[in-house]
Amino acid sequence: MTPPNSTLRILEKANLAREIDAFLIDRRARALSPHTIKYYDEKLALFRAYLQAQGIKAVESITAPIVRRNDEERYGEYRTKRLVLGISDELPEGCGDERIDRVRMVSEWCRNRGV
Repeated sequence: MTPPNSTLRILEKANLAREIDAFLIDRRARALSPHTIKYYDEKLALFRAYLQAQGIKAVESITAPIVRRNDEERYGEYRTKRLVLGISDELPEGCGDERIDRVRMVSEWCRNRGV
């Protein structure tokens, strides 16, 4: 019997592990540098360990309060919020990219609610 290929092994993993592996595969396919891939892999391994310690196994279970607690424990601040809002301020107006529009919309929502 032939060993399963990497795609089949990914499908056998829990949701969170599968999503992380898919993200890393996508980044490799985009020809990002090995250093960047290693950085992502290391950071995601830390985040995954934190989530598992919280009993979270599915991406759908990750909430803003969970991300905030992780950030505050690791960095002493709600770093993700600061980074997202900072990115939003730097995005070009009217570029027509749906992803940029979504980031801008989330940033405005956070600002309007004092998050």
